[in-house]
Amino acid sequence: MSPTALSPPLGVRNSNPPTENMQAWYDASDVATLTITANKVSAWADKSPSGFDLAQGTAGVRPLYNATPRKINGVIIPEWTAAGEFMTSSLPTSSRTTTTFFAGLLDNLSASRTIVGTSASGGQEVRIFTNALIQTLKGGVTVLSSGPNLYPSTTKPFVFCQRLTATTIEHSVVGNFVVNAEATTFTGGLTFRLGLDQSGTVPWDGLIAEVVRYSTELNDDEVGQVLDYLVAKWMRLPTSILG
Repeated sequence: MSPTALSPPLGVRNSNPPTENMQAWYDASDVATLTITANKVSAWADKSPSGFDLAQGTAGVRPLYNATPRKINGVIIPEWTAAGEFMTSSLPTSSRTTTTFFAGLLDNLSASRTIVGTSASGGQEVRIFTNALIQTLKGGVTVLSSGPNLYPSTTKPFVFCQRLTATTIEHSVVGNFVVNAEATTFTGGLTFRLGLDQSGTVPWDGLIAEVVRYSTELNDDEVGQVLDYLVAKWMRLPTSILG
């Protein structure tokens, strides 16, 4: 993919992320994509053409919404409370060539937190450990790579990116990045779990505002465009960041 295919040009704030090679897009600011049942999120529609909608059929493990509204920049955001809430989609966790972006707010780092898990052992997971390092794991067990510190505070929104090639894993936190050489393959046929690892014991605790995944390795300029879009939307905040 060439950066010239993306619009608007570099340096101009994006009102939406580039859509070329987009594989999944979950955006809490688009309320029409959320299905709210008894103040919880039972479904979250994929805005990409792929149709990898998130869903949760069990009421007790659905993310919260609206009961006690949690907001970033005035937008109500689905909330995970570390009680094992998660949502699933058929988005594969086995590809070694993807670029995935996340935006949200981490409430508590007293224990490790999984933002993306997999349906069974062997898939790709993304976790934040108590030392504030982002790590990619295989099946929630084998640590494949470690990224830079996320945020020392749990009161500020975050934006980060995971970029995989056939031989490397990169974690970027708003421009600060680390690349690890790693060619471990993932198990095919496993699916995506937002907010919980495959064992069901390492839950997310906080808000997940937006997830954007591409089915290719974006180049540096393209990564920068998506990060610019997410940072402008979720991190360039007024004095009070919540509410």
